[in-house]
Amino acid sequence: MARRRSRSEINIMANPAFLDAMANTIGALIFMLLMVAVVTGAIKLNKTRLEILPRTNAGAVKDLPPAVVGQPYHYTLSAIGGNQPYQWSVMQAKLPDGLSIETLPIDQVSEDPEHPGEILKGTTAVVSGVPKKATATPTTFSVGVRNTAIRNEKTGGVKQKHDEVEARFALNVLPPAGKQARLHVLTTAVPPACFAKEYSLNPAASGGSPPFKWSVEGNLPPGLNVTGDKLTGTPTEPFSSTAFSLVVTDQDGNADKSVPLTLKVLGCETGPLPPPVPVKIVTGSLPDAVAGKSYEIALAANGGDGHYAWSVSGEPHGMAASSDGRISWTALPDAARHEFTLAVTVHSGLGSDSRQLKLSVAPGTTTLKMF
Repeated sequence: MARRRSRSEINIMANPAFLDAMANTIGALIFMLLMVAVVTGAIKLNKTRLEILPRTNAGAVKDLPPAVVGQPYHYTLSAIGGNQPYQWSVMQAKLPDGLSIETLPIDQVSEDPEHPGEILKGTTAVVSGVPKKATATPTTFSVGVRNTAIRNEKTGGVKQKHDEVEARFALNVLPPAGKQARLHVLTTAVPPACFAKEYSLNPAASGGSPPFKWSVEGNLPPGLNVTGDKLTGTPTEPFSSTAFSLVVTDQDGNADKSVPLTLKVLGCETGPLPPPVPVKIVTGSLPDAVAGKSYEIALAANGGDGHYAWSVSGEPHGMAASSDGRISWTALPDAARHEFTLAVTVHSGLGSDSRQLKLSVAPGTTTLKMF
């Protein structure tokens, strides 16, 4: 039968000072047990957080040192914190032509106080190669790193679980010194605009050293102007047409001018603009040439932006084909009764078209002389 506590004992246990003393004693006992667990390895205090270098804000892209076309590139990614050895993995990688990323085995020196100086087997991530061409914008890729879980050798339990982090990197390839691609405007045609309706066009350029600055040489329709990297605005005069050229300047001061452009402002009361008509060669056949006589014909096309550049291949010896579509030739007598196949292509700012045309050579007339 349990002994009934006396009133004096109950009063002592209910005393606040007694309760505080008991709480302090229990807290000290728990702290001592935790410290013993840490010293014996049963519990391991967390190290610093695992991170990939260089540090950036969460989710941001980390810039690597740029590569240069034709020069060997080698960069080893690094991490800190957590527990070694580190194990790297490639999550997503589509690097510039000539470069690759791979994980390689590496010996890492242990920083664990229980095993100082021990050689650990891990991996590292290395970006290497010889880039073949410059990139207009940096290429991004993702990698991950994790540290291996550490087990207590005495108990077999896990002292610290592995951490795993992922990071995105950006790599730019620069052109070789003195061999930078020439700055060139790519825009060769502009679509028409509608009166009183917002208009926007992004001109394009290649080569040079971005960022680019755009300007206009000539006149734009009233209400339109170049702002930043766009030709934008709202036309204020219907049924008008202006001619101009786009001028691009890079950060090194290099400049290039587009071909002459024409921007028409339509009424557009009946709805959206119709799609542009594709360029098409309308010359369906070639008239026969006559041996010994001069031959000339002008190729024809329609659609596109109205600015055409022609190219001809497969032409016979001595034939001249100009970029404006004119073919001229004087067939030699030995070309009589021969047939040639010309591959004709027309290029426009809104596309291109190709066609094969047959050219036959008829024999020339022979005059008989009586002696």
